[in-house]
Order: sequence, then C-alpha cells, then structure tokens
Amino acid sequence: LEARKKDIKPIPKLAKSKPVPRVPRPGQVLDATVKALKPIASTNKEREVITVINSTKDGKIWATDGKMLVEVEHPGATKGASWKVEKGKVSRVKQGNVPNVENVKPPTGPRIASMDTAEMLDLLNRVLAMHEKVANASVRLYSGPKGWSVRTTVDGVEYAEGKEGKFIVSVNAGLMQKMVTAARKTGVGKINLHAAKRRPKDKVGGPADHSGVIFKGMIEATEGNFDREFYGVLMPMRNTSEKSPDLDDVKEGGAVLASYEKATLPRKISAPHHKTCEPVSLQEIREFISKALDIPIRKGVGRMRVHGFYRPDFENIRMKW
Repeated sequence: LEARKKDIKPIPKLAKSKPVPRVPRPGQVLDATVKALKPIASTNKEREVITVINSTKDGKIWATDGKMLVEVEHPGATKGASWKVEKGKVSRVKQGNVPNVENVKPPTGPRIASMDTAEMLDLLNRVLAMHEKVANASVRLYSGPKGWSVRTTVDGVEYAEGKEGKFIVSVNAGLMQKMVTAARKTGVGKINLHAAKRRPKDKVGGPADHSGVIFKGMIEATEGNFDREFYGVLMPMRNTSEKSPDLDDVKEGGAVLASYEKATLPRKISAPHHKTCEPVSLQEIREFISKALDIPIRKGVGRMRVHGFYRPDFENIRMKW
C-alpha cells in the first residue's frame, strides 16, 4: 500500500482556469433557480414527465435525469407546477404523471467530505481536463477522521488531491460537476457530501459504493426568512479495484481536503484582539467561530432567547445579527 501511495501523482493545475459561476445574491427569483436546474433535467424525449423541472410539494422544486436528482427549497414553488427552459426562457407547462421523489431519496448518512463549491468545481474541471472521454471520467472519494481526498486514474496512472481516508465510493466526474454547478447557481457556497444511510426496512446496509452520494448545502436566507436547503443524490459508478465499507460502518469524516500533515497542524486562526484586549464586535466573533470550527454562520435565531445555537440537521450555526 505504501509503495502504491508513492506512485500517485498530484492532479495537475489547469494552464488557464475555467470560469466558475458566482453565487447569486440571497433571494433570487424562482426563474433563476429553475434555469440552474435545467442541466439536471433529462433530455430524453421519451421521458417527458422528467424533461422539465417540477414541484410536487409547496416550497420545493426538483429535476432528475435518472442518474442524479436535485431538490431545492424555494418559497415561490407551488405543488403541481412544472417549468421548461427553452432558449434561456422559462415557461409553465402542464405537469404529467411525475414520480414520487421521496421514494428515490436515500436517508442521509455520515458526512464524508465538505468543500467550497467554487473550489470543488475547480478540482472537477482539472479532473475532466485530464480525460479524453469525459463521459467515462470517474473520481473516487476517500474519507476518514483526518480529512478526505479525491483520486482519478488516467491511462493507468493514478492522480490524487489529498492523501486522507479510506475508499468510500466512485462517481462520474462530469455528473458531479453538473451537481455542484447547480448547487452554486442556486446559492450554495459550501457543499457537504454524505454517504447514504441504511433504510429501516433493510436488514443490512450493503457496500457504500453501491449507494448514491448525497449532496447537501444551505442557501442564505433573505430578510424575514430562514435558510433554504439544497439536496442532491448522485448514483455511483461501480469500482472493482477497491472494496468499500458497509453503509453501517462508514464513519463521520473530516471536512478538510488535505494531506495528513496539513490536517493535523495546530489551528492557524487566532482570537481577535487577544493581545491588545480591545472590544470585539459581533461580526468578529461570528467570523472567528465560523473559521475556527469550519461551520457556516447563518442569520437570525427567531424568537429564541439566545445569542446563537447549532443546528446539527443543517450543520450550521445561527446567531443574532
């Protein structure tokens, strides 16, 4: 294993970086969210019920191509509405006999990776640039307590970003790029990747690389509203060269994409004004907590009589502004 690690090369940088879409301002209109999901919708005209973006529940819209599914919360979405996008224009269409998306959404298991959507897109662009046949390009995800890493194989040569973790699952790099692009265009700055969780009716979980990878992120709230959730699931590519753990045995992974040395360095963030003893503003406190804990801070605590609280379901902290 150690000899194999020495043969792994770093994923090369691009001579000219591909542009990454900006995260829109909070509160983008529904049409913009629909357009962001257009690349996810199927282009197979025989499956017309999913060639458009649909809403089967108030406040949520979704799109799928059969290999991946994206569901985004938006207050403007109403149950029974469907949209199509042609030549950049959004129009309403009659909703067909659409599937129940809840039946295909696996329960969310442990987090295996976390990264800024811009940095993840840059990484995926670099991976895709190495492959002549983009449709067959795959990335293997590794995760462990110290962090996570990505690997891809080109012409028998193995390339990697990071050195941490054990093999979890392999996915199509192009489809993953579409997923993260949709997340960024809908307003997600940081995306978390999760392994699936065994369904209660299943006696065994099965290998992790036989189940989809779940993408979760939060879209910043507008005034008077709470954050909205981005949810995606991407089906795996079968990898016969490495064995993945059972779903029940996948552990919560570290958020850092780094080597072992970087992942174990002392924290580089110092408390604001700790030497001068000057007063610390709420903004400085928020920034310090977010960077030190690597957890996003969201606006507002509702009617709770607290200065802030942690939401484990959304993996963020809410604080007074």
